[in-house]
Amino acid sequence: MNRDGMLLLSGVTVPVITPMAADGHVDPDGAYALFAALAGAGVRKLLLLGSNGEGPLVPDADLTASLGFLVRAWRDAAGQGSVVTVNVTAPGTLQARGRADVAAEAGADAVVLSPPLYFRHSDREIVSHYAAFDRFGLPVIVYNTPRYANPLNIETAREVLGMPHVAGVKDSSADPAVLRQLVDIAAQNPGVAVSQGAETRLVEGLAAGAHGIVPGVGNVAPALCLELHSSWQAGDRDAADAAQRVVTDLTKMHEIHRGVATVKQLLAIAGLATPYVTPPLLPCDEGERDELRRFAGRFEGILLRGVA
Repeated sequence: MNRDGMLLLSGVTVPVITPMAADGHVDPDGAYALFAALAGAGVRKLLLLGSNGEGPLVPDADLTASLGFLVRAWRDAAGQGSVVTVNVTAPGTLQARGRADVAAEAGADAVVLSPPLYFRHSDREIVSHYAAFDRFGLPVIVYNTPRYANPLNIETAREVLGMPHVAGVKDSSADPAVLRQLVDIAAQNPGVAVSQGAETRLVEGLAAGAHGIVPGVGNVAPALCLELHSSWQAGDRDAADAAQRVVTDLTKMHEIHRGVATVKQLLAIAGLATPYVTPPLLPCDEGERDELRRFAGRFEGILLRGVA
């Protein structure tokens, strides 16, 4: 098992949407155009089945049937050195372990795992949840997303990030203090890295010591997100801040229709994806589609393949 968190989390990871058919089930053939466009823009790292990928809503049977295809499609598009991680978060340990089995069989480089969903669990139960993933031969990336899952307090994070099979943490708490504490914990554990998932605070996260970023807007504006990171790496804070302002403006698409349906609709306008989502999510309606077309026109030359 390779516990190289830097390999897995440094730079830009796009938490890619999951292509869907009209019935809300995964349509793996729909990945070709989008994966090729992302790779063409310079993306080399994907997160499958995150929040933008509707992960916990996708039926287990769909994963068994489609995940291997999606992983191979990304390898084919992005080539040597590409990385693909898979979110296996579920309400309980047994279901998440079943998803991790599928991810390992599919050829993922690592699994991404939130604390359990739905019930409120004790810290001991959360630690036990992560400890149960030491048998897959794949490193685990902790997914701290308290908006959707049990919160991960710092003492629990310290214990979990010290586990030999844990390679890093993707922090989507949007809490700068939490991110700084996670960076400090990672520094005490060789091989452990931290990524920033809060889109409006990407530069702030890098300044706090995050090794990489995982912006949802990377689905529609990958070159912008790569520019933000490369500007930061080059020491050009002004350029990084300028890119951050555009990323933040792009997140206002969710004021039209909140969530992944909006991202998919922008990609549908570009001819890169279908607009379909997994029930009970709903696609954008006609008025929202029209408003998104106008919104996209403000970002001509920035959105993937010139969405307009």
